[in-house]
Amino acid sequence: MIASAVAESGALLGFATGWDTVGIWLGLLIGLATTALLLLRRFNQGVERLHGVATAHP
Repeated sequence: MIASAVAESGALLGFATGWDTVGIWLGLLIGLATTALLLLRRFNQGVERLHGVATAHP
């Protein structure tokens, strides 16, 4: 799923906008940055959940 989002953003910027190689690289950059932010958010939610479990049972 993540790889398809990166590939789609690269193809969209590279071919649909006519930016060619620069668009593909920018699409790759945007796709990977978005993926990193979403994974970081999910990780932080998991840490908060674990922290809540640890403090609920002293």
